[in-house]
Amino acid sequence: MKKRGFTLIEMVLVVGLLTTLVIGLTAIFRPMIATFQKSALQTDLKDKAQILIEQISKPMQTAKSLVSEKKAITEFKDEYGRNFLVYSVVNGQLQVWDSPGGTPKPLYSSDFYNGYKVDVKLSTATKDYDSDTTTVKIVLIFNKNGEKYRAESAVECMNIDYGRQDFSIVLSEGYIAIER
Repeated sequence: MKKRGFTLIEMVLVVGLLTTLVIGLTAIFRPMIATFQKSALQTDLKDKAQILIEQISKPMQTAKSLVSEKKAITEFKDEYGRNFLVYSVVNGQLQVWDSPGGTPKPLYSSDFYNGYKVDVKLSTATKDYDSDTTTVKIVLIFNKNGEKYRAESAVECMNIDYGRQDFSIVLSEGYIAIER
């Protein structure tokens, strides 16, 4: 009568072959998984950048003029009946000020940023005299441990005369003040 089963040598060979197969498959799929994860992260950051850019660009689109000044946030007072909407970056998060002398409030929770710090930059405005518009480029930079993602968008601001409700955007370091 013949005994059924595997010998120790057969078991060692099978385990060795399976280990080699698993290591080989891991080596093949690891770069694909890393590429997929990076792509998913970039898609997420692109969506978040689009949300932040739209948040800033909506009030800019109806601006009458663009002014570049170096003023502190506290200098934007309502003494002349003007009302400013001020966006700033505080601790890597986009915030909005009720009034320039007030305190900033986050637009989104810290979970929205997924550990990334955001920075907003505006380029010099370009005037299009044919269509009476001004184009401003908004650049958003997400940064986390030296890993950066950059998104940008051009905002076309219509130079419409609103009579006494003149709009202007003040481009300054660290914040964006939009007179409404």
